[in-house]
Formats: sequence, C-alpha cells, structure tokens
Amino acid sequence: MAAPSLSESFSNPSSPDPPAGPPAFVRQSPVGSGPLLAEVAALRGEVRGLGAEVRSLGSEVRRLGRTDWPAVLTAGGLAATVLAGLGALALDPLKAEAARIRTEAHDRAADHAAALQDVRGEVHTLAGEMRTHAVGGHPAANARLDALERDRRP
Repeated sequence: MAAPSLSESFSNPSSPDPPAGPPAFVRQSPVGSGPLLAEVAALRGEVRGLGAEVRSLGSEVRRLGRTDWPAVLTAGGLAATVLAGLGALALDPLKAEAARIRTEAHDRAADHAAALQDVRGEVHTLAGEMRTHAVGGHPAANARLDALERDRRP
C-alpha cells in the first residue's frame, strides 16, 4: 500500500495520525530525509492543530449564535425598571400641579359661593327696603320682589 501524498493527507483532516513513513515526494527528494522530513512532519502537525482550532472555533460560533434568553430577559427587565422609575419621576410634578389646581379651583368655588350669598343677602335687604319705602307699593314690583325672595336668585 502506497503512502498518501501530501495533498491527500491535507484534504482529509479527519485522518488519524500521519502515515508511518514520509510521503512519496519526500522519499524522492534529493536533499535527503533527515531535516526536511522532520520539518514536514512538524508542519503536518501544525496544520492538524490548526484544523482542530478551526473546528473548535466553529463550534464556539454555533454556540454563540444561539439566543441567550436569560440575558435578553434580564436586559428587558432592567429597561422596564429604569423606564418605570423615570416615569414616576416625571409623573410626580404633574400630580403636584394637578393637586394645586384642584385646591385653587375649590378655593375659588368657595369664594364664589360666599360672594353669591352676599349678593343674595343684598338683594333681600334691598327688596325689604323698597317695600318699606314705597308708598303703597306697586303691585308688579311687589310680585317681582316676592319672586326674588322666594327663589333666592338675584
């Protein structure tokens, strides 16, 4: 059985160890078999080592090509937490302003209610004074004043 050529041994990286003897072209080399044979054997070992490195690199790329769901979910949770914190920080001034406006509107409503009571009281007083000062009174004016007092509208 003839030893495989150098191209055959490189094209088949899964072949086990190098053949027992040197390749055919080395045996025919005029330089001799000593140092050149050792260099070829060392080169063949390095090439096989590179093949193993490439295979391990390929398996690493396949492993890294998978989605790392725990990392994705952790990053999503962190992003949601940060956004919730920023939203709370942005919402607090808005809530404070809404509470201030609500209080101000309540105070204005109370002031308007008090002013309305004052106006109603004035109308009632004026109606009473008009009745007492009117000589004999005017029936239409008295009816209108009675309606104002009864409805308590100015």
